[in-house]
Amino acid sequence: MSLADLRDGDLVFIDANIFIYHFGGRSLECKGLLERCARRILLGYTSTPLLAEVLHRRMVAEAIAKGLVTTRTAVRKLGETPEMVKKLTQYQDDVSKIPHMHLTILPLTLDIVQASAEVRKREGLLTNDSFVVVFMRQQGLTQLVTANGDFDRVGGSQSTNRRILKDKIPLRISAFEPWLPQRATAQQGFAADCQKRPLRSRFWQRLKPRGSVPCLAR
Repeated sequence: MSLADLRDGDLVFIDANIFIYHFGGRSLECKGLLERCARRILLGYTSTPLLAEVLHRRMVAEAIAKGLVTTRTAVRKLGETPEMVKKLTQYQDDVSKIPHMHLTILPLTLDIVQASAEVRKREGLLTNDSFVVVFMRQQGLTQLVTANGDFDRVGGSQSTNRRILKDKIPLRISAFEPWLPQRATAQQGFAADCQKRPLRSRFWQRLKPRGSVPCLAR
């Protein structure tokens, strides 16, 4: 299943690597996905732990791109040199655009942290990945857009690698089966979101000129 298979009105949870590839200018398809969310053609979700991950990784990438550190020593060098960190600004500018993409950003709570322990025990996922699974379960979401193959082993998931991009990034959509009773089903969440911020008709969306979206400009 590829990003092109997502239909108007679909609900998707967006992993950190999608933002990383977009802000790094490595994937036009990641940019296209986020643009569809910004135009409210898709209803996108992400979480505060993932924003923190994007923030950190973009900080390190900026320092490397500016020649301030090497890939091998980047994190240690930045930790030892606060004056160097103070000079970095682009990473913050990048992440500050995410709240303007009309995504639902889910906060990390103690309930999420506690529930994620069972996911790590059962599936062997790393901490932030286990949070993703719990966030999706609680929201009743079934589609995860990610480049992380670790999610393929999550129980009840069906995932296939999408076609390889020119930049050699294997993106995938993991389709998770619904789990135990949810706090809100996907469709309920979509309906509630529409009430809070009414969507224009899909017909209007198709006719609207496809100019650049400010929060996605690079």
